[in-house]
Amino acid sequence: MLFACTVWGNGLNRHDEKKIRRIQKIAQSISGGNITQWRTNTIKRTIKLAKKIMQDQRHPLNRHYKLLPSGRRLSIPRIRTARFKRTFIPSSIILINSCGQTHPFGIKCLSYLI
Repeated sequence: MLFACTVWGNGLNRHDEKKIRRIQKIAQSISGGNITQWRTNTIKRTIKLAKKIMQDQRHPLNRHYKLLPSGRRLSIPRIRTARFKRTFIPSSIILINSCGQTHPFGIKCLSYLI
């Protein structure tokens, strides 16, 4: 389940995310362990994958991650549809740009990019 959360995790609607939380809750009660929240895993893994793509100059998606002249934020591609906004590239760039210091989930986003 966590393997694909980077790709389609940001495109889920509330209904689907609620189903996943329910499944996680059942799995947690069966295993007796503590399972990290779905959203936290999605954010961590999305930032980690975006970092890998940005560091690899030969990656086909690398050209989408361009810094603005200020050098602090990434350029967001033109988004014309809500469907495209929920795909990996725009959602990862928006996520990285929204993490100025610390994300609400307590994840230091900029530390992933350094």
